[in-house]
Amino acid sequence: MGNHFRAARYLADNQLETALGIALADKSIQLKEQWENDWVKAELLAQSGDKKGALAAAKRARDEGAKAEGYFPKDVIEKAIAGWK
Repeated sequence: MGNHFRAARYLADNQLETALGIALADKSIQLKEQWENDWVKAELLAQSGDKKGALAAAKRARDEGAKAEGYFPKDVIEKAIAGWK
């Protein structure tokens, strides 16, 4: 993961500066779309009150994660999708 992702993850985890976090997540997605990037963007969008955007990003994360090898928190993402509908 790159610096943009790590910074966005920090902001999401600490519920700080969501607009900046979303911009950093977008930059990370531009560089390489992975489930982690889409998921952190979904969390940040939800924190900002954009449930529709969060739902779309979480669905992308779910779809990307299904193709990924290694750790993937499918249950966490599915629970969030259900809650944001």
